[in-house]
Amino acid sequence: MNKTTKKDFEYFKKRCEHWMRFWNLAEYSIQFGHESDTDDTLAWINRDIEGMCVGFSLNKNWKGVKVTKSELDRSAFHEVIHLVLARMALAGKSRWMTVDEICREEEAVIRRMENCIWKNLQEKKK
Repeated sequence: MNKTTKKDFEYFKKRCEHWMRFWNLAEYSIQFGHESDTDDTLAWINRDIEGMCVGFSLNKNWKGVKVTKSELDRSAFHEVIHLVLARMALAGKSRWMTVDEICREEEAVIRRMENCIWKNLQEKKK
């Protein structure tokens, strides 16, 4: 079993913050944790969409995965994508969701991707 260090945790936090900026998710209050979990998860997210709060946690114990900057960055990216899709997932779990609400949430995700990915691709062409 591989262990994440305080230095790894600090890097994970910086990468989560980077991806939050990339996806324009500045409206959320963020907390971070460096905790032990018995699952095979490398990291996880807790979110309160209505309260606009999010918590990212890095597992101290990585099973079967070597702790590298690349894996830490990928884990941060993965958890932030959960937040990008959180409103859509919440809406999809609602029993009383209308077709208009589904379309609105889908459009919100597409706009966020346009504003982040498309914008960055266009800037690289310059």
